[in-house]
Amino acid sequence: MPHVPVLAGVDYRRSSFSGGGNCVEVGALGDQVYVRNSRNPGRPIAFTPGTWSVFVEWLKSGGPAGATPTSPGSP
Repeated sequence: MPHVPVLAGVDYRRSSFSGGGNCVEVGALGDQVYVRNSRNPGRPIAFTPGTWSVFVEWLKSGGPAGATPTSPGSP
């Protein structure tokens, strides 16, 4: 997961599960989805939309307690 510089124009949304100053924020710009820690907003991580979708579905199905996420196109 590459770290990318601060990007102008990304409209981040804060997770409804965040709290106590430990917040995860997600935004999209162009063909990338960006995730950052609100305490360190200058170091977002970039994902392709397909990879982000697989990750979100993995979390919905049990996440860390379940199976390892599989990238799009993997068996």
